[in-house]
Amino acid sequence: MKSSRLNTGKMIFSALFAALTAAGALVTIPMGPISFTLQNLFVFMSGIVLGPAWGAASQLVYLALGLFGLPVFSGLSGGFGSVLMPSFGFLLAFPLVSAVTGLVSNKPGAAIPRLLLAGLCGELALYLIGAPYMAMILKYVNGFDFPQILAALAGLAVFLPMDAVKIVAAAGAGRRVMTIFNTIFLKKGEV
Repeated sequence: MKSSRLNTGKMIFSALFAALTAAGALVTIPMGPISFTLQNLFVFMSGIVLGPAWGAASQLVYLALGLFGLPVFSGLSGGFGSVLMPSFGFLLAFPLVSAVTGLVSNKPGAAIPRLLLAGLCGELALYLIGAPYMAMILKYVNGFDFPQILAALAGLAVFLPMDAVKIVAAAGAGRRVMTIFNTIFLKKGEV
């Protein structure tokens, strides 16, 4: 009974986090080759609340929706052509970011410092995939030369302070949502 109820909850919340990630793309502030969005706030939260497997699943659903043509990426874009956007590597990283965040934070009642560490680890995964992908697209699709690519990559630093704010928000909100999730889908004493 516990497993069935818990899996139902995780499916529901996976769909919710896929939708929240799409909603986070609606908040778009263009900043060079990529835009500021709220997407990674929900990616971090998906890992914190759902753990590595279900969190990653929520982000795979999000990616599939976008690649199948729904306008869920920033700027209301979608479709397979999105893979040629410089920012697509960051989207491609979302399942791994959620999984890493979930692995590091995956402990019932995890304290805020652990959740912050989880977010930082997720952020590292985001940039380890997103930045090289961006450089590749800028070079082979947009025709940037090496100095232009370095300048674009250096420009990513402007995102780091806001990403830190999103990590803090995800830790605080994720912990609250996890409590709500456990209250709804786990009977008392089943944690």
